[in-house]
Amino acid sequence: MVGVDQDPELIEVARAIALDAEAISPSPCTMDEEPAFAALDTQLLAYSIGRDRVRTGAVSYDFPILMQAIEHVIAREKSASL
Repeated sequence: MVGVDQDPELIEVARAIALDAEAISPSPCTMDEEPAFAALDTQLLAYSIGRDRVRTGAVSYDFPILMQAIEHVIAREKSASL
């Protein structure tokens, strides 16, 4: 199996999902918490969006592969911002 970072189309789909998740405000229950909790909210939201897109057939990837790609994109963004 090719690594998720070797499939540009998969990375593009995962990046779009991650961007969709980050465009939504964190839930009110985490507003007074540490920023890491807000980041967790957006990551969980990205997984939820990804699952929905797999379920509806909007993307042609299996859920586990798409989740790996979303994790890869988010991890790469976090490491680039350090």
